[in-house]
Amino acid sequence: MTVIPERDAYRMNPVTLAFLGDAVLTLYIRGKLAMMADYPSGDLQKYTAVEVSAHGQNIALAKVGPLFTDAEKDIFHRGRNSKKSAKARNATVAEYNNSTGFEAVLGYLYISGQFARLDEILQLACGDMKEELGLDGFRAAETEDTQ
Repeated sequence: MTVIPERDAYRMNPVTLAFLGDAVLTLYIRGKLAMMADYPSGDLQKYTAVEVSAHGQNIALAKVGPLFTDAEKDIFHRGRNSKKSAKARNATVAEYNNSTGFEAVLGYLYISGQFARLDEILQLACGDMKEELGLDGFRAAETEDTQ
């Protein structure tokens, strides 16, 4: 993995940090879903899309935003207020801007090698996805029980 000094990560363009953060969040969600439910990949993709959407990220942000350090708050604000090349789709402008700020924080933590803090934020933000998504557990186990 590429890791750069914190000060260099802090100086990066917040939209670039958000680009990284989007990938980090998607990988985390996909891994968590793959470990908790034996669903077809199409279903896993659908559940991933719910969690990584701007709306889903705003729910996650509400859980962890108050816990951000001063540096994370600053990165969040820079990401939220940055000029973006894309427009919000299927989200309000406020949700889209907040999700960009949230992703920027994730990207900052990742690229600066703050993996323990990144894991802490992701665990708190993603909470109990099984309950939130209404997942009923392992399909393989269910089909075995019915046979």
